[in-house]
Amino acid sequence: MLKPLLIFSALLLCASCGSSSPAIDDPRAQDDTKKEEVQDNREILREYNQESLELITGLMEQAALDYYDTGSYQYPIRPGLDTWALLSTKGMVYVSSVPEDILPLLDQQALLQLAADHPMFANILAYDEFSGFLSAFKRYCNALAYLLEESDAESFLLEQYLTSPIDGNESDHIKKILLGALLSEQASLTNHVDNRDFVQSLYEKFSYQLNLLTLDEFIYYQPSLNVSLALAIPVLKNGGYLPTKFKDGTTAPFNELLLSDEQLELLQREDGSFHRVDIDAFIIDLLQTYLENW
Repeated sequence: MLKPLLIFSALLLCASCGSSSPAIDDPRAQDDTKKEEVQDNREILREYNQESLELITGLMEQAALDYYDTGSYQYPIRPGLDTWALLSTKGMVYVSSVPEDILPLLDQQALLQLAADHPMFANILAYDEFSGFLSAFKRYCNALAYLLEESDAESFLLEQYLTSPIDGNESDHIKKILLGALLSEQASLTNHVDNRDFVQSLYEKFSYQLNLLTLDEFIYYQPSLNVSLALAIPVLKNGGYLPTKFKDGTTAPFNELLLSDEQLELLQREDGSFHRVDIDAFIIDLLQTYLENW
């Protein structure tokens, strides 16, 4: 296979070619819709150093060359490496982008794997709001953005969710978080709430995740639970197991959890408090009942 002309050096080492640099977001920007362009390629470093810039350039060039030799693209700079510590926030996003000339050559599985392996996944997952995480990751991960542009992306994501293992390694758990988060969007989930295979898979994954609550080493348990809850709420509303309207008669948002007075009374502890683990267990029980009565 012919190797394309590598242009990382020209883009990174020329301080005056900011117009050729990709747009990059600041993960903590107040306006999540605003994109900042790297005006000076030295901005990718915390402190500018020509030797460090050349080192980063070389690693990015080698990653592209390795792809054309092996057919697999690997992010060249990751958290834990000394070179990662040299990068500014903009630089982290910059080096975590797959080269634009390689993206069209990747199949859907490879694009999904690159999304799961994205070096900034843990940073982005730190967003307080679930919706904030999802919208941010779509912007920061160009492999995921490219995948979502494909016409059959939704059917691919559903198939991957249904066939993903209940357990698995860290990469498998990250994939399930991504798949569930993407499927939880209203435009997608409305197509699947009547799919028994989907509800069965959701029930099994949600139950397994809640059982991992006692494992301190499972760092992704809370995001996993958040995703499963976001999927379960519309499913149970559709099945008639959760209220869909506020007491004033207005319809609640698609994935907002509403509970009847009877359900609230059941979940309230003696001290008057409500605990998330009780809510998750209750939702799982409702999913089980829904499946039994399907």
